[in-house]
Amino acid sequence: MKSKGPYLALHLRMEKDVWVRTGCLPGLSSEFDEII
Repeated sequence: MKSKGPYLALHLRMEKDVWVRTGCLPGLSSEFDEII
């Protein structure tokens, strides 16, 4: 795999989104997860 390029940027962005969802929305239903 390449360590630089669009893949890395996309990967980091996805990691951030997952962290925000799990860190800020604990205990909410999957319905709210779909909205976010």
